[in-house]
Amino acid sequence: MQTPTTGDANDKESLTNSRVDSLEHAPIPSRALEDDPLSISPGIHDTSQSSVTKSSVHHGLHSLSRHLLHLYMSYPHVSIQSLVSYHNMFPDQQSSRSYNLLLRLAIRHSAFRTAHVLIQSMRASRVPEDQTTWKLFVRLLVREGRWPDAYKLVFNLPKTLSRTPFISDGVPISVWVELLGTAKRRAFQDRGRICDPGMCTLARFHHVMRQLPKLGVSSMDTPPPQVVYAAVMALLRMQEREAARQVTTQFLPIDPKGLGLRLLNLHVAAEPSICSMQTYYRAIGDLTGFRESCPELEPNSTTLFLLLGHLKRVKQCGIIGHKLVQWFRRRWGNSVVSPRVERRLLALAVKEKRVDLIKGWMTCIKTRRKILEMWSLEREVLDGEVPRRRSLTRDPELRLGKAGTERLFVNRVQGRASRVLKAKQTDRVLLRSDGT
Repeated sequence: MQTPTTGDANDKESLTNSRVDSLEHAPIPSRALEDDPLSISPGIHDTSQSSVTKSSVHHGLHSLSRHLLHLYMSYPHVSIQSLVSYHNMFPDQQSSRSYNLLLRLAIRHSAFRTAHVLIQSMRASRVPEDQTTWKLFVRLLVREGRWPDAYKLVFNLPKTLSRTPFISDGVPISVWVELLGTAKRRAFQDRGRICDPGMCTLARFHHVMRQLPKLGVSSMDTPPPQVVYAAVMALLRMQEREAARQVTTQFLPIDPKGLGLRLLNLHVAAEPSICSMQTYYRAIGDLTGFRESCPELEPNSTTLFLLLGHLKRVKQCGIIGHKLVQWFRRRWGNSVVSPRVERRLLALAVKEKRVDLIKGWMTCIKTRRKILEMWSLEREVLDGEVPRRRSLTRDPELRLGKAGTERLFVNRVQGRASRVLKAKQTDRVLLRSDGT
C-alpha cells in the first residue's frame, strides 16, 4: 500500500503492511500538552461504607431511564433542565444508565454546566461509574474545548480503583476514540478561556494513533471497527480526503455490509456549507471507486439520502435527484427509497418548483403514511389492544440525534409543496383570465 497523500510535508515515509500503520503512518514529535488541572478527576470514592449505594441496574428494567427517553422523544421536546429535575424526583431509582443518558443529552445540546452538575450529583449519590460514564467524561472535555485535559484523563487513569475494574487491562477503545472528536461551537463562545478545537491537525492525529499499541492493539492486528470509523471521520474533517480514501479502501473487504457501508456513507456525505455539482460528482466518483475495489459493497437508503444532500443549492436539483433515484432503483431495488429519501426529493422538487415531481412525491408520501396507518389499525383490531411502541433501549445514542423530528420535517415540506401548487394554480387562472 502506498503512502496516503496527507498534505504534510514531513510525512513522506512509506507505509508498512500492517493495518494499524495505515491509520498512523509517520513519526511526528508529540505535541506538548497543557498543564491545566482537570475538573473531572478519577478520585477514589469508598462506596463500601455508604448505606445508600445504588446498583447500576435498578429493578432490572431501567424504568427511570426509559421514562426519561420517552419524555425526550416526545413532541414538543422536554428541555434538559426539566429532565434533570424529573430525574432528581426519584433518587431511589437513579442508576448509572439514567445518569449516562442525561450526560449524553447534555453534551449533545452543549449544556456543559448541566453536565458537570450531573457528574457531581452522580458521585455525591454514590452511583457507580461504568465504561460508558468514562467515555462521556472524555467526550465532555473534548466538546467543551479541553482536549489536553481529556488526553490526560484517558492516559493517566489510576489502575487500582476497585470501582473501575475495566481500567486494569488498559484504556478501553471506546474511551480512547473520543479523543478523535472536536469542540462544539458553543465552547468558543465562552470568553476569557482558551478553547482547544480538538482533533484538527495531522500532528495530533498521528500522536494519538501511535498510542494504539498501549491499548493492546498490536501493529499486526486489525484495529476495531470504531477506531477505523473514527480515524476516517477525522481525516475527512481535516480535508485529507486522499488519505481517508486509501484507509477506507484497505478496510472495505473486511465487512462490506457493516463497517464498509458506514465508511462509504462518510465519504458521500455533503458538508453543510459546501453543496454543489462539483461535490456531487466527487461523491458519485467515490461511490463508483469503492464499488470497483469491493464489488460486495452495496449502498442503501442512507447513501442515497446523503447523495441527494449535495443538490440543495443546485439549480435543477429536482430533476437530477429524480434521475439519481431511478438509477438507484434499477441497480439496487425499491428498498433504497426510504421515507427520508422521499422527503428530500419532495424538498428538491419544491425548490425547483417542478409541479409534476411535487405531485408524484406527495402521492408517494401520502400512500406510505396511509399504509402505515392501516397496518397499525389492523394490529390493533387483531390484538385487541393499542400496538406497543417500538423499544427505545436498543443503542439509544443512535436515536437521539433526530428523535421524533422526521414527521415534523415531512409536514413542513408538505406545507411548502401545497403552497407552491396553489401558487401555480393561481397563476394558471390569472393567465386564462388575461387571455380571455
